[in-house]
Amino acid sequence: MGGCSRVKLSGCRVGLSCQRFVIYSLWHFCKYPAPLDFERLGADGHVTNGNAQSGVPCGGSSLAGKSQRDAALKGIEVGRARSLAVRAAALLIPLLMAGCAPLFVVSSLQPGAFLLLNLSYLSLAILAGGIVVGARAVLHRMGRAAPLDPSQKPWLLGAIVATAVTLSYFQVFKQLVLPGRGFPLDPIIAAAEQKLLLGHDAWEVTHALFGSLLPTLILDTAYALWLPIMFLFPAAVVVAIADRQVRGRLVGTWVISWILIGSYGAWLLASAGPCYFNALVGPHEGYVRMTEALHALNRQASHYGLSVQALYFQDMLRQSQGGPLVFASGISAMPSMHVAMATLFVIGGFQKSRRLGYFFLCYALLIWIASIHLGWHYAADGILGALMMTSLWLVSAPVARLIAFGVRAAAPAKHLQTS
Repeated sequence: MGGCSRVKLSGCRVGLSCQRFVIYSLWHFCKYPAPLDFERLGADGHVTNGNAQSGVPCGGSSLAGKSQRDAALKGIEVGRARSLAVRAAALLIPLLMAGCAPLFVVSSLQPGAFLLLNLSYLSLAILAGGIVVGARAVLHRMGRAAPLDPSQKPWLLGAIVATAVTLSYFQVFKQLVLPGRGFPLDPIIAAAEQKLLLGHDAWEVTHALFGSLLPTLILDTAYALWLPIMFLFPAAVVVAIADRQVRGRLVGTWVISWILIGSYGAWLLASAGPCYFNALVGPHEGYVRMTEALHALNRQASHYGLSVQALYFQDMLRQSQGGPLVFASGISAMPSMHVAMATLFVIGGFQKSRRLGYFFLCYALLIWIASIHLGWHYAADGILGALMMTSLWLVSAPVARLIAFGVRAAAPAKHLQTS
């Protein structure tokens, strides 16, 4: 009891410290002046800015005048970059800390296992970054892409670190914190689904349409490919998207979605999913038949040296539930991060090209169907995940303007748009 009390007391102290940091950071974010617009030069040879009435002389034909102008522009550019970094950190760090706050009260978390988990995700993130850079180099040699810009290298490093840190913290939350919530919403979701489908489960619809072996293996493979695409996405965005604001919105939405959708959303809407209903919630005849149908398809696939991979992963996650921290584990159904992240793939694809956007749109639909067909999710899980990710993307636009231009600069821009 004494150890438990000390853990809770320590968690409360850390929570208060996080609250103070969030309050200070947001205050600093709003207080910090808007960045200087060093590209606007006055007719009199001065650098003009809405925050200052005086200018910096930069005109003249003499060498001294040119040097003063270059020094002034360099100083303004450095100040602008510094203010941008401060605003980005002041907004993203508190959100990341808020998402990681439950870690401080997890008494079962072993430092060694947590370090190993971080190193595993960091290695995979570095590998993903190397694959993306290598692909860009190959395309450059083929004359189909420009070489990697030096300004993209800090972004790439940030994307690698963000991938490793975000996924390792999410892993701890999903495997060690979320089980304490239980799965109270599964009966409600399952009953609502049956009412909407006139007494049928959603998996019965997909199995009626795609219940043979070949479509099932295609859906199973598409679902398995989601994991490497998810790892590659932040680094690919940094390398492929030229617009810095769009690039920042995509990577930022990727990070925040694991906190708001994958962690807080999963806690509020705690559910295990159809494949775990009988083991973790209670008896359900429909999901027993679903499991039997999938195992029958798996036996058919074994004649060709193949298998339904979802059955193996479902058993692996069930065995690791609530146990020691292991890589890629944890059970959660609503909202579906698979469909939510596939929705972000669609958004990112359209930012690059319409063809790529439509490709990922088809892939996202496959992921949603597969999530139902293989028993991972209820139909509503994917719909809600897609809506939540779309909402995060829309909200990221004004947030990106605040980070880039500051609170004081965003207000005049909004006024000009409405006038």
